[in-house]
Amino acid sequence: MSKIGFKPLVFPKDESCHNAVIEWWYFNGHLKTESGREFVFMHCLFKADPKRVALPFADKLPINSFYFSHSLISDIDKKIFKPSISIYPEIDKESFKKEKLFIAIGNDFIFENIENKKYHFKNLDLDLTLVSKKAPLLVDGRGWIDLGIKDTYYFSFSDLEAKGKIKTEKGLEVVSGKVWMDRQWSDEGYHSEDKWTWFSIQLEDGTDILCFEYGDKNKTKSATVLRSGKDQVSTINLSLKPLDKGWQSSETKAIYNLEWLIEIPELNLKIKTKPKNLNQEIIFGNINYWEGGLNIEAEVGDKKIKGIGFLELLGAPMNESLSKIYLERGMALINDPKLLKKYFKKGKEFFFSRIFRP
Repeated sequence: MSKIGFKPLVFPKDESCHNAVIEWWYFNGHLKTESGREFVFMHCLFKADPKRVALPFADKLPINSFYFSHSLISDIDKKIFKPSISIYPEIDKESFKKEKLFIAIGNDFIFENIENKKYHFKNLDLDLTLVSKKAPLLVDGRGWIDLGIKDTYYFSFSDLEAKGKIKTEKGLEVVSGKVWMDRQWSDEGYHSEDKWTWFSIQLEDGTDILCFEYGDKNKTKSATVLRSGKDQVSTINLSLKPLDKGWQSSETKAIYNLEWLIEIPELNLKIKTKPKNLNQEIIFGNINYWEGGLNIEAEVGDKKIKGIGFLELLGAPMNESLSKIYLERGMALINDPKLLKKYFKKGKEFFFSRIFRP
């Protein structure tokens, strides 16, 4: 067990990288085109120490740090889900060298602090300008939380106004919407206790909520609510109850509960969640998880409020062998030359083939 201890956060310095075993820049968002077509997306860039992070095959890499990303984009109207996992042995040399945060990986990913509270986010599907409308949400009140087997720095930009373009089958379309960004770093790698049910929630009255249950044998619950400006409330007094029998993946046969009742008694707050799309499972090595957008119905006393959110579920047992899953993917790849050509690229970056993608 490795713990980093707490030091007060400094902005914008702590938006950038740290000397940690693992850290990440995570984004989720709800976007609409000018015609009303709805998309949700997630993109998470990880920076890790391969010798200490305890991820499959990472300790075999002959480098001091490596980067990888998980991303997805879902067309809600057409029920199309496109996930991707990429590994990068290196990033652009200018990354983390500027006064303000700047990260670039060729044409695959850019995230930069343009000016105070204004950011540029770009990946293979999206090119967005993000403007933060609130102070950072500091998890557990300080931006640091002790989870028992590990501790982690953790803050969010919970209300980012998004404008830009999305790549669709029609070409580039103008989009706008809301984005949520998480920043975390820790000196503990992947652990057997790493199981969680995590929510980010943005209500129409301007209330933002981050809540989760972490752990398998030893559980930690936490909720941080940002109501307006710097008005934040943190509590461990909350309940998370599944309301459905669960959605079962056709590939891993894992069962994920996707409808939840969240209650935070001291705020007289009740929240019900429903998924915007069911098939949102991602497989990374021997890790499977569900990640996707939510419709939200909340009650504060007698007042009803709608909203949007995201759910991440990690820890649902697979009921199918990984070897069978990867064999079936491999056979599909071998039998489709177009896929072979599509998923193997030349250059500095290299990508998992379709076999090891979600």
